Amino acid sequence: VQAYSTLKWDANVDASPRWRSKVLQRRARSAEGSTTRRKRFRGGSVELATAGSSKGLQMRTIGYLVCEEVAQYEFAVGEGGDPIKAAQGRGTTFGDDFKTVLCSTPGFHGRCRITQEYERSDRRRWFVPCPHCGDYQVISFDTLDEYEGRPVFSCLECGGIFEEAHKKRMNARGVWVPTFAHEVDPKDPEKAALAEAANKANPAPPDVIPAAEIEHWRARDCEGRARGYHLWQGQSNMASWSRILSLWKEVQAGTGDPIEFSQKVLGIPHREVVDRPDWEKLYEARGQLYPAQGPVPSWAGMLTGAIDCQANRLEWAVYAWGRGGVGARIASGVIAKDPSDPTVWKEDVHNLTEMEFSGPAFMARRCDYWGIDLGGWHTQMVYQFCMGRPTVL
Repeated sequence: VQAYSTLKWDANVDASPRWRSKVLQRRARSAEGSTTRRKRFRGGSVELATAGSSKGLQMRTIGYLVCEEVAQYEFAVGEGGDPIKAAQGRGTTFGDDFKTVLCSTPGFHGRCRITQEYERSDRRRWFVPCPHCGDYQVISFDTLDEYEGRPVFSCLECGGIFEEAHKKRMNARGVWVPTFAHEVDPKDPEKAALAEAANKANPAPPDVIPAAEIEHWRARDCEGRARGYHLWQGQSNMASWSRILSLWKEVQAGTGDPIEFSQKVLGIPHREVVDRPDWEKLYEARGQLYPAQGPVPSWAGMLTGAIDCQANRLEWAVYAWGRGGVGARIASGVIAKDPSDPTVWKEDVHNLTEMEFSGPAFMARRCDYWGIDLGGWHTQMVYQFCMGRPTVL
């Protein structure tokens, strides 16, 4: 809070004459002036608090909630639960007049809170007119190129070149357009049919919108979704296309940071790529080859299961245990579904923990215990699943 107050808040107030005229200055040993955590102005105040503790907003009633860098928030903080929901609970007095603003640089794919919120929103994108044909489109990194040593983008319709000198004029005429679409799940024919019907009745806008149609798409029915906005550096008047191109060349050459480029330049969550060792060779190297999958051995007296949470899947394994700590893996697999979906836990994980295993001298039964490794992923989902299940830890 101290750093935010000094580097962000105070710097903005000092730079704006209008802010300086409204925000009360700090006064030593006075309850009338502003403090590090509380910025007073005529008619109200701004409270600064951290997402790591629910105490900052206790005994507070708020009309507007602004959450910064929400991609870094935990899904649960101590006994306070989700810090965003806890803060929103302080605004119930204002009813429909209460507003929440979430803003952030994206984090990592599969566990990025701001991306999840944006996907649930109306997904507004910044459409600007081509300086040549006038058709509207989103300036996309995919069309970034180099022409005579200069960074340029090209129009998806006429092929005309956008140079950096065009950017301010294009942005001056830019508009926000909702681009959401209903997700079609081919695994569920009934839901897929409903989604396709909804997309037909209220289609997403095309990649290129004629100037004569831009107001139509701008006023598209958002079906009650919250407003969500996405920008990347190439669309900002404050960012240089030359610098973006230079950073991209560094990433391609292996000298740049791909994580920084994805998150801070492109404004998208970074997809992690992890090289996994050959597990069969690792087992052989142990000096005792345990079966990857098979019946429960006759010497087994206990079964345990393990679930490892990953960004976009759940990996599981079942082990048989005997005297002297002898163990063998008898089953394993992957639930290749998004663990942030509650249905995955209600159906797939529930069915997995109810699965029975047997062997020639072992009666069919479920695992004695299951353990779920959080690993920083989907913490709240795991906590909710374990509640009321004494054999799942």
